Amino acid sequence: MYKIFKFLVIILIINLLNIKNNNTSIAEDFYIVDNIIIEMVSDNIGSARDQATIEAIMIGFNRLLSWKLNERDFKIIEEVLNNSDSEYKKVREYIGGYKIHHEKFSNINYRAEFSVYYDLTKIKNWLGKNNISYYEKYITNILIIPIMSIDGSIFLWDGPSLWSELWQSKTTNKYRDNFIFPFGDIDDVSTLSYENLYNQNLEKIYNFLDRYNLNNALIPFLHIKSDSNKKFKAEFGSLLIINRKVEDLITKQTISSLEDEALEDFIVRCKNIISNKFVYYLENHQIVNNIILEFNAHYASFEDWLNLQKTLKNIKEVIEFNVLSLSINKAVVKIKIAINNESDLFNIFNNSRLGLNKNIYNEYDISIISEDEIYSNSLKNNNFDDGQTILVIE
Repeated sequence: MYKIFKFLVIILIINLLNIKNNNTSIAEDFYIVDNIIIEMVSDNIGSARDQATIEAIMIGFNRLLSWKLNERDFKIIEEVLNNSDSEYKKVREYIGGYKIHHEKFSNINYRAEFSVYYDLTKIKNWLGKNNISYYEKYITNILIIPIMSIDGSIFLWDGPSLWSELWQSKTTNKYRDNFIFPFGDIDDVSTLSYENLYNQNLEKIYNFLDRYNLNNALIPFLHIKSDSNKKFKAEFGSLLIINRKVEDLITKQTISSLEDEALEDFIVRCKNIISNKFVYYLENHQIVNNIILEFNAHYASFEDWLNLQKTLKNIKEVIEFNVLSLSINKAVVKIKIAINNESDLFNIFNNSRLGLNKNIYNEYDISIISEDEIYSNSLKNNNFDDGQTILVIE
């Protein structure tokens, strides 16, 4: 009875203090690289798994560095690794664990999908020793709406144009997956016009962003005029909106075609100028899409509750959280978090050993994943097809 009373007193004190925790320290700083698929031929599943693990760790590490470093620094650190006596041994020091998904072994064919956890604290220290600056870039989805006119003919929703196709099919940098393009359906046409974009009507543009649940947009524009000598002159630039604020990228500029330059080549040259500026902006700025969500936090004891709070504070994407209500085995918390979509949310929480589920009321339930829930497995040397996930913690 006394223990229950003591616990209720603690809950009352916490509620009165209206806990508001900012994400100011990170004890466990891990980054997960998913979707690493390894296929090989082997007559032994044990040796196949060992070799596949080595390959997955190296592939994942290469992906991580290519995503997190600019091109110059990435090339420098590649040379450092290539000159190392044991490249894998060095990378192995930065591994926190890995998961093996959908492992299959049939006859001599081995196939598995890996997720590898990398210790960012150790990686940052190693990069610092090699004079490479590491900074975390949060790149959230950006809606791209290209507009163009040629001698008064406008191109936006009415069929394909080279300007639009260049942005959609030839944007091949590492941020491509974060670029979203409008559907171009009747709702788009009725919501946003060429004039709204040309005149930079922010109210109309923000309303259009609401349709896609986004806060960021790039509107590259190109207005071309030709003369009787088949020479071209263009006014071009872009409007960049990040978190519904206009950012300085490229204001209106003019450019003329080169001698004997075809119209298509001229358009491509204008596009590359904007695109290069845009990628440079992404390389040098953090773009955080702040989303506020409520969660039902479940725990078996006050110690579990404290551990859950600590875990939330240590998630780098969590900006802050408030405790809305607290009882003996459940709390309701409001969390501000930087994510692109719900899939990111599940990955971030699961990677931090937080169980996240949606209940029948479409609410989020979270809890600490216990050691008993971590699945381990040993395999026999025969045909094998496992739909389970194997978690290995280093």
